[in-house]
Amino acid sequence: GVIHITLVLSERGDLVADPQISTAGLFDETDTRDTRVKEEIIDEIEDILADMERQDRTDDHVVHEEIRIGIRRFLFSALRLKPTTTVHIVRV
Repeated sequence: GVIHITLVLSERGDLVADPQISTAGLFDETDTRDTRVKEEIIDEIEDILADMERQDRTDDHVVHEEIRIGIRRFLFSALRLKPTTTVHIVRV
C-alpha cells in the first residue's frame, strides 16, 4: 500500500491546517476501524511535530523524514504494514 501525507506549515513550523492523508491499498473506506486508524495517524503526526524542536520544524527535510519514519513505524505497529510513505510540505 501507499500513504501520501500533505502538511501545511507556517514558516515557524506550526500546522496551519489539518494534515491531509490519501491512501491506496491500505484501508477499506467503509470500515469504521480503518476510519479510526486514519484519525490516529493524524494524531500521531501532530504528536511527532509537537515533539520536534522548533528549529527542526523549519527544515523541510527534517520534517519530511521525521513524519515519514514515524508514520511507517506507527502503521507497522497498528497494522503490521510498511507502506510506501510520501510527505508533501507546503509552507505559508
